[in-house]
Amino acid sequence: MKKLLVLLFSVTLAFAATIESPRNITLETPSARVPLPSVIPIVIDAQNIGERTEWNTLDETPCNHNYGFDLEGGNSRYHGLSSGWAIHCWLRGTCGTCAPDEPIRIDSIRVRFQRPDGSTGDTLDLTIEFRCPADGINPCTRLGFLRDFRTASVVFPPDSTDSLDQILLADIVFEGALTDSIGTFVGIVSQGTRQGSWVTLLGDDVDAEIQLCEVFVMADSLEDWTSVWGDYSGPPIDIHYACDLGDSVIVPPCAGVCDLTNFYGLQAYFDPNTNIVYQWFDPGELLLPLQPQGLDFKLYFEALGAASDSAYLRALFACAGFGDVCCPPAEPVCSIPLSVRRGTAFQTVLDVHADISSVSCCLSEPFWLGIVVDSVTGGATLPSFLFSAASVDPNPPLPCEQWTGAAGALSAVRTDDVGWADVRLTGLCASCGGQSAQTCQAQPQMLDCEMSADVPCAEAGVRLENLVIAPGSGSARRYCCSDLSFPGAELIFRMQIPNQGNVAIRATTDTLDHVALFLLETCDPRQCVAFGRDSLFASDLTNGEYFVVVESWDGQPLSFDLDFVCIADCNHETCDADLRGPGGLGNRYLDGEGDGAGNVFYQSYYPGTSNTQYILRYDAQTCDSLPPITWQSQENSACRMLAYDPRNGGEFWCGTTTDFFTGTGRLYRLSSGGGVIQSWTALPGLTILRWSGAAFDPTHNHMWVFVRDSSNTGHSRAFELNLSNPLQPSVIQGPHVLPQQSPNQSLSCAGADYAHLSNHLLVVHQGSPNDFVQCYEDLDPGYDGPQPGPGFVPVAWCTPDSNSLQGYGVAAIEDTAGGKIAMTNFTDADWLHPVALYPPPCRLTPARCAPPDHLTVAIITGGTRLSWMATYPGLYDIYSCDDPENDGNPDGGQDTQFTLEASLPLPAGAAEWDDLHDLSVYRIYSIVLTCSTAVSQAGAP
Repeated sequence: MKKLLVLLFSVTLAFAATIESPRNITLETPSARVPLPSVIPIVIDAQNIGERTEWNTLDETPCNHNYGFDLEGGNSRYHGLSSGWAIHCWLRGTCGTCAPDEPIRIDSIRVRFQRPDGSTGDTLDLTIEFRCPADGINPCTRLGFLRDFRTASVVFPPDSTDSLDQILLADIVFEGALTDSIGTFVGIVSQGTRQGSWVTLLGDDVDAEIQLCEVFVMADSLEDWTSVWGDYSGPPIDIHYACDLGDSVIVPPCAGVCDLTNFYGLQAYFDPNTNIVYQWFDPGELLLPLQPQGLDFKLYFEALGAASDSAYLRALFACAGFGDVCCPPAEPVCSIPLSVRRGTAFQTVLDVHADISSVSCCLSEPFWLGIVVDSVTGGATLPSFLFSAASVDPNPPLPCEQWTGAAGALSAVRTDDVGWADVRLTGLCASCGGQSAQTCQAQPQMLDCEMSADVPCAEAGVRLENLVIAPGSGSARRYCCSDLSFPGAELIFRMQIPNQGNVAIRATTDTLDHVALFLLETCDPRQCVAFGRDSLFASDLTNGEYFVVVESWDGQPLSFDLDFVCIADCNHETCDADLRGPGGLGNRYLDGEGDGAGNVFYQSYYPGTSNTQYILRYDAQTCDSLPPITWQSQENSACRMLAYDPRNGGEFWCGTTTDFFTGTGRLYRLSSGGGVIQSWTALPGLTILRWSGAAFDPTHNHMWVFVRDSSNTGHSRAFELNLSNPLQPSVIQGPHVLPQQSPNQSLSCAGADYAHLSNHLLVVHQGSPNDFVQCYEDLDPGYDGPQPGPGFVPVAWCTPDSNSLQGYGVAAIEDTAGGKIAMTNFTDADWLHPVALYPPPCRLTPARCAPPDHLTVAIITGGTRLSWMATYPGLYDIYSCDDPENDGNPDGGQDTQFTLEASLPLPAGAAEWDDLHDLSVYRIYSIVLTCSTAVSQAGAP
């Protein structure tokens, strides 16, 4: 049962579907099969996105700045810029009326174009850019960030009067753009022609004395004009601008530049299976907000291709998914399409630079930077990324801070030596340049699991046929183990998986690449354990209730079958080769108990004759045998029930059965030294004493006893005794049927123990060949009668791997270090009593929902401070409510009385959060960490 009080904690586990480990190749000493050539420059195109800045008409005195002579014609010379060219000219306000530091306004440019064929008309689209130099004042540091831009078009009328090239002297007029007179790059960037004409710039052969770094051109790469054309004049460009604009016009200075990278050192690896890389950047408060301007990264083509191949990519900026860096990134707040021309047919390392300054994107919080390779023209394989070696990187990747993968199957867990991908970001620091900053929202998306269908955990497998996902939208779009979106409807299934269990799920019936599968630890998309496309596999799971969510991969309706296979891994390790007391053969009816502290296991032992009984002891950590405890029963019959009672220095409850058909037996209370304190032959409400195990609850001084059905007809029962007054035991629960998950209906010979830290019972069911260990949850550990009481429910099971068990065994729970089962195996053919340790089907400490403690609410300067102990790592949602009559349950953000104040991804340990609200307002806080077992604490200022 799930309870939510003013402070509710539950659990998030972050896990991603693991991809196959990549093959690594060292770049310094490449293999002969995969040669890596030197870096070559490439062309990258970014989609221009932005808004024009409008300015009012200003009083002005026009000025002209010429870079080449003879705009009207003369000796013209072709400068060979290919389509897609760009040219940037360095402009200072040198007009006689312009003061050195006053604003200037640029509103037109005159330039001369050439078309080889003018028989048909065409239109050339342009972007006019205004850029700062890289360091703010020196043009030789090359182009800096985009300050402003305009769009313009040049129309070429048809000219069929002769066969000569068409020459057009064009005035490019645009809305005036403000800049300063200290120095600005003015760029003319071709966006291509609409009819496919080839257009280039013309110049003349008169030396215009173009100075170093005054003009840069972009064709295949960015080059200084003087290094390309030498003394062949300059580009005939006439820039029209004005100054003397009035004292009220202020131009903000060029923003500061920041460079961000996680990469250090030389590239050491490439990963042919990775075409998605996300890296986490937290620039800090001094650098935020940040406006991305440029990207640099390296791509590697492993396979041969064509020089004309283009790779199509996306640069993505995203918030943390669900507010937790251990979830893949959320849906992008900025998505920038990019294309890369390969430039060679050979295996190639491409040194990529992307200018993204024209994209409207400004980030006000820490963010993910992602590079995604989507496709390649020409049939070539997708390029992959270059990485450093984590073993020698001075700053290796931290957990969850880099995600890699392909096709939405991402992983933050690398098992090889791959470190950071070589991805570098430049941006405007602490400035949005007039743009609106994007903000992150961490509201969880909830699933409706009330109507989920139960699927049993079965090693033989379960098939669900003719499943249908109907069209329409669903409850959750995103999950914490994929960066993809799934907006359609969902199918949800529920499965109880035992401790260290494995589960495999496969979609069939012609559904190739159509079905997305998610395994969730609770009904919360943040707690995604594994993700798969058409199939899913997860291993070494802890016991508990899991949810399988099925989505349509592409949002289309589906009809399909699902196969489930669930296997529990109960392999043991030998602790003691033979635990037998004095007397040789011993009996086959054994029981055991742990001391509740994980120090000692106690084992009942009967040598087979006389009235002497033994309680054997061995160390739970070292498996060393300890001196046994000897006691005398009143009958010549084995003790088939043992429970350790920590009171009064450590007492024991034992039960003998002399006749399994009549149920004649006796209950003994023993001292720590083995003396009989009391005994009973019957209890009110429990007249049949056909014992088969006992489990003592030291928290409530209750004891569960199990009564065997010797006829194997399924009538074994459980009762609970109240032993608060050990002189007078009373029955408070029962009889309860023992529900289980095995064809065997009999409890038969069994051992039992009680995990007081997690309120679970552990019982061994015997019935060769279907022996198994069952874990039950005590529905109300504090229940004190009357009969029959709430009882218990099965929560997990597993089949031990020892065929020698044959049902003659015992079990005990050890509560520390995650829990252990101690079992003694015994058969008629082998009278040895080897002790084996097994992982328990119950999950013990640390529990999936570990109880929080040390909650305090304190008044601080300007607000309230919440402090608590986060006993389990995960995402803590903090809600507030000012209504004293609230129900204490934010319902995952659906209750309108509650406001989500913060979502904190926290490790286990001390935690605190400050709310700087008005102290005069009454406020109740609810801290929620979703899990399958609710544990709560409450507090209010």
